[in-house]
Amino acid sequence: MIKQNAYLHLFGGHVLPIELNDLAEREKLNDYLADQMSYVKYDSKIRLFTPNGVPDRMFFVIKGIVTGFTFDIRKQKNKVVFLWLDGAMVADAKHFIAQTESHLSIEAYPDTVVASLSFKQIEDLFEHFPYTQVLFKILKEDNLLYSNKDLIAQEFGALEKVEEMNRIYPAELLEAVPKTLIADWLRMSIQHYNRLLKSR
Repeated sequence: MIKQNAYLHLFGGHVLPIELNDLAEREKLNDYLADQMSYVKYDSKIRLFTPNGVPDRMFFVIKGIVTGFTFDIRKQKNKVVFLWLDGAMVADAKHFIAQTESHLSIEAYPDTVVASLSFKQIEDLFEHFPYTQVLFKILKEDNLLYSNKDLIAQEFGALEKVEEMNRIYPAELLEAVPKTLIADWLRMSIQHYNRLLKSR
């Protein structure tokens, strides 16, 4: 059943290319992707990408939680910089597209289902279905949307950060995310985050 929607997994919640209004073309793409895409459900937390290498796979969150984080040398701890939930396209966009070394760690949480394609498979996909080249544009957009970089740069107050997060993520998806992870993404303590929730 899951592979019957492979073309939808490819584009997440984004607008489909106009070519896919044609049912025959949609079925053709779906059959191709069903054969190419790898689907995995993770029962425990697992690293999808280890830093200091060239990212070779792009992931598509079917259901669950995937995070991207870096290591803060000064504080000697990991810092969550990406929070990807259902429908998100996952990779370090800049380095995946350029095929250069990335310093981002990517991790899937328990009970997460992801689909993935290798860089070579995506190159072949673009050759067979040129309109799918919009994927790299979508990947860049998802990197901007699900990163906390702008949230931190704009120096929002704590309550404003929570409101911005609620604008980005549907409430029903956030319910499944551990509060400690949300607090980390928002760059605040879990105690402060809990106080904000109680005050709303």
